[in-house]
Amino acid sequence: MYPKQHALVSGTSVFIYSLITGLSPVNTFLWTILGTVSGVLIDVDHAILPMLLKKKYSEGLKWFKNPVKAITRPSEFLDDMEYDNLVYHRLVSHTTVLAFLIYLTGLSVLFVPISLAVGVHILCDLGYDLYNGSYWFQE
Repeated sequence: MYPKQHALVSGTSVFIYSLITGLSPVNTFLWTILGTVSGVLIDVDHAILPMLLKKKYSEGLKWFKNPVKAITRPSEFLDDMEYDNLVYHRLVSHTTVLAFLIYLTGLSVLFVPISLAVGVHILCDLGYDLYNGSYWFQE
């Protein structure tokens, strides 16, 4: 999925969760912002994994030099990095981050919307991969 789709899905899921749990309007707004941003920022590994595993350092650094373009037009960056071959690695990376975030929810309630957004992000990635036929378990 693309960042705009992840922002929409992550933000909406956190918004609905905060309404169900009865948060105040201000907290609902803050949680929705946290969820939306974290649902997109989890994809920073799209730059880090190719740098570490494929030795694509200059291509990966382009993400950090122009992050707005990386978020708005990610396909321009992913094509250069052969990211399609790292579907399994992305899943492991995302799941590791989610496990750490779930641990952090015990320390601060602010990690709840972040964990929820990242969890929804992973589910959407899995669904998108299955829909497109890029099965991580076949690699």
